[in-house]
Amino acid sequence: MEPERVGSEVQHKASGLTYQPLSDGTVAIIGYDNSSDTLAIPAELGGYPVSRIEGHAFHQSPITSVEIPDSVQSLGVSAFSWCESLTELTLPDSVIYMDGNPVWSCENFSTFHVSERNPAFRVQDGVLLSKDGTRLISFPSMLDVETFHVPDGVTTIDHHVFSTLAHMTG
Repeated sequence: MEPERVGSEVQHKASGLTYQPLSDGTVAIIGYDNSSDTLAIPAELGGYPVSRIEGHAFHQSPITSVEIPDSVQSLGVSAFSWCESLTELTLPDSVIYMDGNPVWSCENFSTFHVSERNPAFRVQDGVLLSKDGTRLISFPSMLDVETFHVPDGVTTIDHHVFSTLAHMTG
């Protein structure tokens, strides 16, 4: 179970990031001021570990690259939605929960990097899957394929997985 936010009115800002304290003594990133196109998210903000990136936290940001620290365990749905310049994302082994496609409508996105050590996620044929292969989480908008067959074993396809695939038909 995800830790609760301490209070939706409690917000802090540092390094261009807006964050909120959580009940477990960590913080969640809830926004970004678009101050840079490259971003290295710190492992701590305000002296507390960054454990979550909330849904839509980086919505329409101009970021081209982002470093996620090993302290982050959770990515909210569409955490990086509409980041049109974002082309790739590396998930640290610490990310074990994802509430849907983190790169929805990132029209130039092409590559996920996930190590074999990640206990919850993997990449197969360029798409992001749950480690056990039953959940298809994201299909990169610019994945260079003409046809795609859902891998055997997939029983759940997350929302907006195929929503920005203008180059594929059928």
